[in-house]
Amino acid sequence: MEGPHRTFTTPHRATQKHGELVARMLFGAWRLNPPELETCEEEIEAVTPQLLGSGAGALGWRRITSSQFRTSPAAFKLQQAYRLQTLYAGLHEVEIEQVIKTLAAEEIEPLLIKGRVAAALYPELGLRPYGDIDICFDSGHYKIAASILNAQGDKGSGVDMHDGFEAVYGLSFDEVFERATTIKVGKVMVRVPCFEDHLRILCIHFLKHGGWRPLSLCDIAAALEAQEDIDWDRCLGGDKRIINWVSCTIGLAHELLGARVSNIPVLTGAKKLPRWLAAAVLRQWASPYPLANETPEFFKLNLREPAQLKSEIQKRWPNPIKATMYFVGSFNELPRLPFQLGNFISLGLRALGRFPRHW
Repeated sequence: MEGPHRTFTTPHRATQKHGELVARMLFGAWRLNPPELETCEEEIEAVTPQLLGSGAGALGWRRITSSQFRTSPAAFKLQQAYRLQTLYAGLHEVEIEQVIKTLAAEEIEPLLIKGRVAAALYPELGLRPYGDIDICFDSGHYKIAASILNAQGDKGSGVDMHDGFEAVYGLSFDEVFERATTIKVGKVMVRVPCFEDHLRILCIHFLKHGGWRPLSLCDIAAALEAQEDIDWDRCLGGDKRIINWVSCTIGLAHELLGARVSNIPVLTGAKKLPRWLAAAVLRQWASPYPLANETPEFFKLNLREPAQLKSEIQKRWPNPIKATMYFVGSFNELPRLPFQLGNFISLGLRALGRFPRHW
């Protein structure tokens, strides 16, 4: 029987337990034949809000669809999420097709990344929901494309535009574009990064956002099992920090979700995860809701209410994963407090610079 590889004991045990339940429910859920699930109806009921709130409801339904719990009230909610996401998947196909055609009319060809590309890794598109259409441009086309899509009004409002890959992912747009392949979306062929480039993008994106969304780690697990012949030199490059980031993310996919990683050269690094890292992810998964993971504006911090000050600071205190990425740091056994404190102060000073606008 498959299951999470270790039990975590932390001071946040009550919160952590919900994160562990999320990991257990999503263990192998992306596979054509997910492993049998050992749980009870009470646990499914307890974890359903986290699955629905993070967009993993359809994957949760997939885990229990062949079990004795498929007729439970919680299962009905998860099944409804699966049905709704399947419907939206068809609508998003049309939206992406329209955006690509609009840009093609102006001789602009972007690269489609993340959501829709990741959805292709699953047995059904409806298992992996996505809202925004993530597309990336070279710097020469970025502003032109922005004006074109802005002129579309509501039709272009669901597009999340990215100006190149260098700043975040350490990749040259021209090189990624040259290595790119195509997938069919609706009735059009859309250019997407090659498998190795996109795996790197998925790994860094997961860490950059603090590891809060379990669905993003499922994407990585699904990718690792989707292709055996991976060019790791292309995926990792020569930057030691990026090698560290990708290795640690793969290690998390293996440890928390059971991704099969045999014969992967980065497994040596993936098996040596910092002791704090997996526990930090599980704490995030206890509350994997978009609004819960948005940092409130610092200028709204009410200094006149000392009794609420601790709570207000906690809401703005960066999690250790996001703080590490903020300073482009490596994931190791060193304490994260300096990263978190520096991140907190930096955001506070940045807000202070904007404070007169909100006086």
